[in-house]
Amino acid sequence: MRAVLHASFAIPLTSMCLRREDSHPGFVVLDSPLATDREPGMRDADLPDGVMQHFYRILLTDFTGQAIVVENSDPPAHIEEQAQVYMLSREARGHRFGFFPQSSSPAAPEG
Repeated sequence: MRAVLHASFAIPLTSMCLRREDSHPGFVVLDSPLATDREPGMRDADLPDGVMQHFYRILLTDFTGQAIVVENSDPPAHIEEQAQVYMLSREARGHRFGFFPQSSSPAAPEG
């Protein structure tokens, strides 16, 4: 529940701060905001489309800041056309390996 409450508070608060030109970095980071909307035992694919569609539609149309959404499921197809989407993977081929560039050689310890 904490992720849902955080998203439902952080997005409007950020919008208000930006509209009033108050101090704010202009972005929010949301970690798995849709995860708690599932019934116990549901897979990501079983999440009702309306909930996911509405969440991403609000971010695309009503939110003037930047949102970084870390989610375990793929976004709806229309999101990938309108937003910058990075798919992270453990495999270096095909998707981004992680947030930082993969080093070709291990760093030597300092000392």
